[in-house]
Amino acid sequence: MLARLVIGLPDRDLRVLDVGCGVGRHVAAMAHLRPASKITGIERCDAMRAHCCAQFPNHRFLADIGRLGGAETFDLMLLMGNGLGVLGGTQQTVQQGLQGLLAHLSDDGVLVIESTDHPYFGVMRVQIAHDGLTDAYDWAYASADWIRDNIPRQWTLASSRSRMPGPPGSFH
Repeated sequence: MLARLVIGLPDRDLRVLDVGCGVGRHVAAMAHLRPASKITGIERCDAMRAHCCAQFPNHRFLADIGRLGGAETFDLMLLMGNGLGVLGGTQQTVQQGLQGLLAHLSDDGVLVIESTDHPYFGVMRVQIAHDGLTDAYDWAYASADWIRDNIPRQWTLASSRSRMPGPPGSFH
């Protein structure tokens, strides 16, 4: 999916934000697809963030969105794996987190949110383990309908089956 998306983006070095980057799977893909891009990962788990710092020393990794610079903008934002829990553990905190993300999206930027097949918003406690790294956190998830209903009306939501990317400000 990322390869298809990146092909349609402007042919320049991208400023990429990977929200809930985990161990860096999408960071690695973006670094391969657009090597000169500046990638910032947001990851709450200290061990996973440290792993990313070691694996991708040319990129930046932060504990939360609040650590972004106020005027900093991104051409591409990824919220993959339906990791809305990075934005909070309740509908209200996720809604506020989405608003906060949009403040950092460039005028022609694209925000990619992977949704779930569940027909609602929900939160579950998750224990994760990867190569000896473990963490437990609240994982929020939402359907495409919930995301559509909880984003500002000037934005549109398209399915991942749509042609990518859409017009500036589209959600995919």
